[in-house]
Amino acid sequence: MYNWQLSTAVKLAEENFLAGIQIAFDRKTSRPYYIQFTTRCGAVARLVTAHTKKEKRKTREFSTKGAAMRFLNTRFPGHDSLLCDDVKVINY
Repeated sequence: MYNWQLSTAVKLAEENFLAGIQIAFDRKTSRPYYIQFTTRCGAVARLVTAHTKKEKRKTREFSTKGAAMRFLNTRFPGHDSLLCDDVKVINY
């Protein structure tokens, strides 16, 4: 599994390399929703925050599915054609 910033995912979508975007659910965290991307060759990547001097990269988490959708609507134009309808539940 890979970790991508949003800018990487947008560039790969522009190059027609992304096969899908999915909102995933992991009940082990306080903010259980996150966004993952699937490439045409089958690789999976999670959306991560930008790396700063104070913080390391971490998975960008959301408290609700609606919050994840709002994030995509405002920051990833044209994501509609790649978005999967169902929420993937992760059980680790």
